[in-house]
Amino acid sequence: MTIRIGLFDSGVGGFTVLKRLLSIRKSYDYIYLADTARLPYGSKKKSDIRKYAFEIVDWFNNKNIDALFIACNTTNSLALDVFQDYAKYPYFDLISEAAKLISTKRIGVLATEATVSSGAYTRELKKIDKSIFIYEKSCPGLVHRIESYSLDSIETKNLVSSYLEPLIKQNLSEIILGCSHYPLLIELLNKLVPPHIEFIDPAVGLAKKVENFDCFNSPRDINNEFLDNLYFFTTGDIDDFSNKVKVWFDINKEIKLTNLRIKTGAF
Repeated sequence: MTIRIGLFDSGVGGFTVLKRLLSIRKSYDYIYLADTARLPYGSKKKSDIRKYAFEIVDWFNNKNIDALFIACNTTNSLALDVFQDYAKYPYFDLISEAAKLISTKRIGVLATEATVSSGAYTRELKKIDKSIFIYEKSCPGLVHRIESYSLDSIETKNLVSSYLEPLIKQNLSEIILGCSHYPLLIELLNKLVPPHIEFIDPAVGLAKKVENFDCFNSPRDINNEFLDNLYFFTTGDIDDFSNKVKVWFDINKEIKLTNLRIKTGAF
């Protein structure tokens, strides 16, 4: 029987996690849910994010998955307990795995407004070492630019530079990319910081969790170049998301429209 893995994000950010998973286990089935109708999550209220999380949990509860990979930092930071209380499957999150990847004591975090306001990264890092210095910086508008393919524009470069400037002044050694969209800008990011600063992609640690599942009995070819075992769902525009899958994976896949909304008062 093939292992079935679920993962979700508000948009294409979770592709950074999915690509890491595929680099380790191409033989699994992957169900990717993009809540693009409510993109971006980072500027939403905490109560909204928690409601979205419950709807996502409920949706995956009906998909017979073996595990869920929470590929959205904002949901991770504000609603992890929702998964703990309602998920019918094991789940793995970005923030706890990112904290395991650090190796120095001066850490920066680039994240959405909601994630920074939650203080989730600071709390998780302090569990490892209370003496760690942490500087978090929110990045309004950056997810939107990534979703609109504006990765190489001068406007994006200037925006990223403005967010990096205060972190560089803090004499940091490592910067955690605390939004799963941000590793899609890694080439630009590396050009804008001194060479001694290392970026940490939480997806690296999160994807290793897939090694916990046995795939030796999987009937699929692990070298399947066509990636027939990928299933994409979106709550928004199908054609737009199909184009994004084509851009980031160079494949044409059927995109299915889904509705996450549940009855008012259920959560």
